[in-house]
Amino acid sequence: MLLTLYLFFAQFSLPLWRFFLKIRVNALKEDGRRYREKLGEISVDRPAGIVLWFHALSVGECLALMSLLRRLGLLMPDAHFVLTTNTLTSLRAIEKIGLPPRVIHQFLPADSRQPVHSFLNHWKPSLVAVAELDLWPYVLTQVKRRSIPLVLINGRVTDRTYKKHFEKNKFIRSVLCLFDLYLIQDHVSTKRIIKLGAPPQFVKMVGPLKVGADPLPDFPKERMEFETSVHSRPIWLAASTHLSEEIDIFEAHKMARELLPDLLLIIVPRNIEGVSFTQTNAQEKFSNIVIRSSGNIPNADTEVYIADTLGEMGLWLRVSQLTFIGHSMAVPGQNLTGKNPFEALALDQLVLHGPNFKNFDEIYSMLLKRKASKCILTTADLAQNIVYAIKNSDFKKDYILTARAIRREGEKSIEQTAEILMMRALKSPP
Repeated sequence: MLLTLYLFFAQFSLPLWRFFLKIRVNALKEDGRRYREKLGEISVDRPAGIVLWFHALSVGECLALMSLLRRLGLLMPDAHFVLTTNTLTSLRAIEKIGLPPRVIHQFLPADSRQPVHSFLNHWKPSLVAVAELDLWPYVLTQVKRRSIPLVLINGRVTDRTYKKHFEKNKFIRSVLCLFDLYLIQDHVSTKRIIKLGAPPQFVKMVGPLKVGADPLPDFPKERMEFETSVHSRPIWLAASTHLSEEIDIFEAHKMARELLPDLLLIIVPRNIEGVSFTQTNAQEKFSNIVIRSSGNIPNADTEVYIADTLGEMGLWLRVSQLTFIGHSMAVPGQNLTGKNPFEALALDQLVLHGPNFKNFDEIYSMLLKRKASKCILTTADLAQNIVYAIKNSDFKKDYILTARAIRREGEKSIEQTAEILMMRALKSPP
């Protein structure tokens, strides 16, 4: 009943979408040039031949697809790929890092009759692949009605997502049943998606795409400028940090600098819109702070460098000697759930992290069991490991070798997913 009402409303909801998007444009939350793509106004010609459509919600999911799209590009040299996302931050990241060959970025059409039909009529995809669990019922039902193969890829069901959807199980069951195939990251998500309504015979666990993903792009010019400016100082990176754990991170940095006085911290907040709070927290302990968006770079005296620009994580991982993956510390009153460690592991970083990582439980449990990452329990523990890793270059070798082996195993997930999608696409009618 809920799905029927939703689909009925989608027939007439375009004026509301126009109004909503106009407000977001005025609030600088949408791209003023390209937001009309969400209304079905397409300005890019469709290339001849097969087109496969991939959808990712935002930056993290989008980056996870890049290696898969490169692999598919090799398997299908005559095919083109449309990659849709929802957010302005995803556009900015794509503009920074670029796209694989024959990949066209578009914004996802609003879940309303006219934009969806305009998009499907224009691109005529031979296959639609949706990453993780970003479900838009009208889009999915129209794909199904056109008999286009519909695949959920890199599927993951977190605790929060599972509880949210389980409360409206009949609705989510109706939507999930639209897919023809479910390629899932881990055992827990496999069980959960079946409980939510996916037919078990079409659910296949292939592993997470992020494990074997290509390293993030380098920025040689910026890296050379950065390294020249800091004069071979020891550097550690705190990536994807949550505001609540930054005080502990800065305290650990202060403790570490007592033994390594020229130590530099690069901190990349998960939410760059809150960078003013990050700066305030840093100023409580340090006087020489530089913010990336100011256009300045650190020098020999800089204590903390706040990297608040999008798409440059590959740069920071290459100039640092070890990485702490944020959103993982034990902070009273906060339920932090971890972030992806494989961007750092792909660039041979020693990865430290806190004990809270339930959104990536299988991944971190495997890394810890095989000694490919190190769990930090206290601020003092973090400071001690930073100092020890920098003073003892052999310390991280075994961690790196193990992580490389795990990544080679992860490449099979990308290869398997690419081959499955290729076969599905080629079987579909032109």
